[in-house]
Amino acid sequence: MLVHGAAESSDTWAPVAERLAARYRVYAFDVSGWGYSERRGPFDAEHGAAQLIGVMDALRLPRATLVGHSSGAGIVAAAALRAPGRVGGLVFVDGDALDTGAGAGADDVRKIVRNPYRTTLLRLGIRSDWVIRKIYGSQCGPACPRLDRAGVDRWRRPFQVAGAESALWRMEGVVGLPERRVGELARLNVPKSVVFGADDDVFSRSAPYDTARLIGAPAPTIVPDARHLPIVSHPDRVATAITALPPR
Repeated sequence: MLVHGAAESSDTWAPVAERLAARYRVYAFDVSGWGYSERRGPFDAEHGAAQLIGVMDALRLPRATLVGHSSGAGIVAAAALRAPGRVGGLVFVDGDALDTGAGAGADDVRKIVRNPYRTTLLRLGIRSDWVIRKIYGSQCGPACPRLDRAGVDRWRRPFQVAGAESALWRMEGVVGLPERRVGELARLNVPKSVVFGADDDVFSRSAPYDTARLIGAPAPTIVPDARHLPIVSHPDRVATAITALPPR
């Protein structure tokens, strides 16, 4: 079960999912507030975890390996703590599952840039192929395939669904859990793995190792020449790390 991060959708997992599907049944879902999901809050890790478990119930999945990218790590962490018996394995990809308090910056933007100006700026950014390619390139790096028109549209469309604009201003930054809660994962007897891009500038250099120690995982898998989106730039490496988890 694949869980994406902020500003992403289930489509972001397509390169990894294609590789995993050769051996496994693979699912990905759009986290509340992103992708093509209905923009209904609350937009936090616990709510995302409840939805994730609800999806597993609807699919009649008694157990699954939970894989979270970026802030999706916070959602799969919360789900594992909520229903440990449903977890066959746990994988963090470029995410530490921590509540970073990043919502403070969003609050400042809301106070300084008011409507209609912020809506205008948002729409101009979403409609600009250049802006989308620029953000994609900075997060994904030179190893990622260049976005063609269809690729740009895949990243743009989720921001154009009903309610997407207003939801962005109601979100409180990167979702996650307090460090104490994330540390409780170390007591869960499930296989765990941490995977990070070597050049991920969203996190510190020590983050992969700190995260692995905190949740009781083996030494992290570091993907060379990858930034924050190894699920796009190096899907083979990420898929291999996921399939390397020992069965529970």
